[in-house]
Amino acid sequence: MVSSKKNRKVFGKCNCLPLCTSITYNAETHQAKEPDNPFRDKPSDVEIKFKDEELQVMERQELFSNADFVASCGSLLGLFTGFSVISLAEIIYFAAVRWVYDFWCFGKRWYRRNKQSTESNKAKE
Repeated sequence: MVSSKKNRKVFGKCNCLPLCTSITYNAETHQAKEPDNPFRDKPSDVEIKFKDEELQVMERQELFSNADFVASCGSLLGLFTGFSVISLAEIIYFAAVRWVYDFWCFGKRWYRRNKQSTESNKAKE
């Protein structure tokens, strides 16, 4: 990606930093008119050169990734409150899943027993 006025405007509007994988070159152009050569038809030469022989490579890396952030939060919760992801899973299990399972398995038996006891009470009266 060659740096230009157009690109500067785009970056200026959102005030964003360039991507980590983008490459930006500061381009300079020079033009020179060569003397006419009668042996060449419509001559045009393009030369691309680097200004310096040394190239400084800069790589941007994120300081914290999403995984690092979650791990930091989890370790702080565990350190200060004794809370962990396993504790959260246990709370969800005992609050919802286990209750639904118990109702599904044992609720039918309880319903049948109550139905039979109400029928027998009605028969006695």
